Amino acid sequence: MKIAVVASDPTSGLLQYPVDLALCFEAQGHEVVVLSWTTKGQNPDLHQRILASGIQFLIEASLTYSFGKQALLTGFFAKAANSFKLADLLLTFGPLSAWQARSYLKKGGISLSMIAAMGHDRTSRWKPVLGAMLLNSYTTHVGALCHLEIDRLTSLGVKPEKIVLVHNWIDLNRLAHQAKRLSASTADDFMLRLGLKGTNKKFIVCLASFQPRKRQDLLIKAYAALADRYTEYDLVLAGGGAEKIACEKLALELGVERRIHFVGLLVNDDAVSLLAASDIVVHCSNAETFGYSMVEPLYLEKATLVTKVGIAWEMQNANVAEVVEPDSLSELTAGLEKLLQGGPEIQQRITKARQFVIDNFEVSKIAQQILQLSVSK
Repeated sequence: MKIAVVASDPTSGLLQYPVDLALCFEAQGHEVVVLSWTTKGQNPDLHQRILASGIQFLIEASLTYSFGKQALLTGFFAKAANSFKLADLLLTFGPLSAWQARSYLKKGGISLSMIAAMGHDRTSRWKPVLGAMLLNSYTTHVGALCHLEIDRLTSLGVKPEKIVLVHNWIDLNRLAHQAKRLSASTADDFMLRLGLKGTNKKFIVCLASFQPRKRQDLLIKAYAALADRYTEYDLVLAGGGAEKIACEKLALELGVERRIHFVGLLVNDDAVSLLAASDIVVHCSNAETFGYSMVEPLYLEKATLVTKVGIAWEMQNANVAEVVEPDSLSELTAGLEKLLQGGPEIQQRITKARQFVIDNFEVSKIAQQILQLSVSK
């Protein structure tokens, strides 16, 4: 089977997880082509890994643009080269890229678009409506990343018969390698670079871009309420974005600025290394379609607190994490204190969390599920 994978977005360039899936398809013996607007990405070696595997890499300039006039104009004229053998399966991420890459799929092929953020910014009414129209017109299947996402996609106007539950995937071998990639000496250098070496503290870690829906402000308030009772713990916030300055100001106002570390935007490898060095991981968004930063700590056997968005429905059912309602300071504070206190219940969750990830999100299992779509069509 020939499989085309759109592996970039306009903000980050090449994305780690689509590349992981492309490499998995190639390892299973399929002919794979990766479409991207750039060779740069979340990790510096992604383009090299694609080329080293023998996967065909094509630049598609229309993928440069996110929703807007320029995207619609360039996407209208986007077209695969005449010499390109069209794909049997086109895998995209979001309605716009499904439309931008439509010409790379042969007639009668499978077009699966995994939905990562449609309608989540809540700043536009027309974008989700247009997104649903594109999905209904240019895909055969729309991937809902979790159970909670199915109802949301339906409410946005996506045809229910197109929606399939397909969890995001994780290359667990790569994740384990990333977590262990630092020796004792390089780990010291890494923590020094982040300003964390020499603190002799345990770390509560949150990995998320600083945007309103990620609610780091709520986490800062919850941590400030508990900081005096749990002096051995510092809070580490990794990411970049418009809300970072406001969060730094909030930490100062609450008198916990010396206990909260803003370490900036990290490449994927460094983000996993930070997770490996953490003691507690928190994800406090009020909207999410999946949440890698919710699942990866489970595989790394970290005590985890999440809000009930995205994959948290499955996590709560499996009892592998502390799950609280989003946008609730009281619940977030209580949940965080429960993890800080520890105890048998928390330890029991940690002991079964890794198997939960293996059973539900391992990349080769998700790859096979995707391939079955062509059989069941």
